[in-house]
Amino acid sequence: MGWEYLNADKSLVKSNRMRLRLRRPQGSERQIHGCGTGAGGQESRVGSGPTGSVNWTDIEFQFPPKVLTDGRKGTWVEEDQRGSEPTAEFATSGPREISLAWIYVIDSFEANSETWNIDRVTRNIRALRGYFANIRSRDAKRDALVVLFHMWCIGGDRPISARIRGIDVRYGETMVFPPGGLSDRAFPLRTDITVDMRIWTRGKGVSGSEFGIQDLPNLEDREPPSWY
Repeated sequence: MGWEYLNADKSLVKSNRMRLRLRRPQGSERQIHGCGTGAGGQESRVGSGPTGSVNWTDIEFQFPPKVLTDGRKGTWVEEDQRGSEPTAEFATSGPREISLAWIYVIDSFEANSETWNIDRVTRNIRALRGYFANIRSRDAKRDALVVLFHMWCIGGDRPISARIRGIDVRYGETMVFPPGGLSDRAFPLRTDITVDMRIWTRGKGVSGSEFGIQDLPNLEDREPPSWY
């Protein structure tokens, strides 16, 4: 049997305003398997999101994630003045940068949908790290790089399109494995994850890029005011 979690934590995790959803490539038959077996002794996999679309994968949170940083910078053209403050002209705005962190802790070796066993934790980690493997050639569609992100009132009233800049997975020192000597299924007791994201919207492509206008499916035209 798994641990008892605080009702406040469960409410924050299950809120429809906290979601990190990854896009799978169109026509992809890849399935992300965990290390171990799921309920019923079958290999479990990361499947579709709540909308039923097979092209989306929701990352599951065991505990409420933490927003470590949430900032944005602008570029200014400045000119020093004699005896006074420099004059400044606003040039460009940088991306909104969000750093999200959460942990997984193995709480059971039972194979059911309520516990956080090795299988469930590893398939979420593998699905997350698989983000950068969605694009394997220069002519591949960039659709799979669009991420939908929602984060309570820190964000807005609806999910916004984003991209992942970096994924950091850190393992704890303590290892655990299922009863019966199944040491080949060993995994760290605790895993800490940090994801560095950038808000991503439609617009002009990178200077000199052959991709021109960025107009991928699921990219927002711009951030809604509630995301300011």
